[in-house]
Amino acid sequence: MNKGKMVFTQLIQFASDDVFKGCVKRYNGDYNNKGLTCWKQFLCMAFGQLTHRESLSDTALCLRLHKDKLYHLGIGRAFDKSTIARANENRDWRVPADSKTSVGTGTGSFSGSLTGLTPSTPYFVRAFATNSAGTGYGAAATFTTLAIQPGTVIDIDGNVYHIVTIGTQEWLVDRLPGKKSAKMTQLYSTLAEIYHAMYRHIFDYDQEFAFYDSLLKARNCHKILEIGCGSGMLARRFMADGYDYLGLDLYGEMLEIARLETGSDLFVQCDMRNLAFDREFDAVLITGRSIAYVTENEGIMNTLAGVHKALRDKGLFVFGIFEANGIFDNFNDFEQTIPDGERVIRRISTLKKNLSTGWTYDWHARYAIEEKGEVTEYDDLTTLRAFTRDEILLFLKLTGFTVQEVIEEEKALTLIVKSKQP
Repeated sequence: MNKGKMVFTQLIQFASDDVFKGCVKRYNGDYNNKGLTCWKQFLCMAFGQLTHRESLSDTALCLRLHKDKLYHLGIGRAFDKSTIARANENRDWRVPADSKTSVGTGTGSFSGSLTGLTPSTPYFVRAFATNSAGTGYGAAATFTTLAIQPGTVIDIDGNVYHIVTIGTQEWLVDRLPGKKSAKMTQLYSTLAEIYHAMYRHIFDYDQEFAFYDSLLKARNCHKILEIGCGSGMLARRFMADGYDYLGLDLYGEMLEIARLETGSDLFVQCDMRNLAFDREFDAVLITGRSIAYVTENEGIMNTLAGVHKALRDKGLFVFGIFEANGIFDNFNDFEQTIPDGERVIRRISTLKKNLSTGWTYDWHARYAIEEKGEVTEYDDLTTLRAFTRDEILLFLKLTGFTVQEVIEEEKALTLIVKSKQP
């Protein structure tokens, strides 16, 4: 039973994805993408080259024939020829080609710096000069970048962070600049497709939509913002029912699936702590108890203040929380087995009290995906926050909300509140 990485994946590891992501950001390469990001475009083209495909049609056909392996290759799904061709034609050529630096003009001696290099990696470099006659190249030289200290990683800006290994994954233990939490889950990024497959079976989205729909119609709410929209399972239902809908999520991988699920681009990628809109909504919904991922008081206040600002006067705000008494009185590990077509997904969850910034706890999950006799395993770790009833009511009071109803559930509360003019 194979538990290792595929040869293609091992080869792609030699490409510096940090440098690539820096180029994408520099040239806004992923603007208005419809699922085929610059990185996935690169993977598709690399796949075609490494497998000796003779044309783009041949590459697209080969990807389609191996669609059951594309998730493990990092491509996710098969893209048709026209989609890849449009990306090749319209994307900024500097994204993949930005591997040179210019250090001056005229005559004389020049020197420059190369940034964004990967530690302990051999590089090949040569000088070039261009004039009216063409471009001439100097002799090739090679060097190997220095190793960084064990237990650390370095980002594209040269910042060094300490890491800890948990299971087969590495996690930051330092705080990233401008971030509130060093532990971020893979469930909505690397494992986004697994999330989408799992939660179609775990959640009753029809029932959840019916709950929101009854609240919205009773209060004549038409323009709605869904925070934590994920892979678009509720979005599809809101759009089908005619709501003026906008979905928001932190993870681009989830939004890629949401766009495919709905056939719509009515989604934005944003941190809920940093909401800013030039329009008002009749209602804001934080679904899936997503506010649990905001673990510090300042982040909670910023989130609620942003929601209040996004709502019209007396607008509707609905969200759910994990209730601290229910969680910490019944602090149990659990396992789930979810059949999904020809594969089976197992999730083994272990909970550990954290209490660093409130009623917080660590959720470690091991995912084992079995398909056609092969098992692939992933480890995931994140920190979640629960609230006491009085605690969340105080947060709402401080940010200008009036509570209309609190619905008690098992280990959870759903709050129905409205905004008021400051």
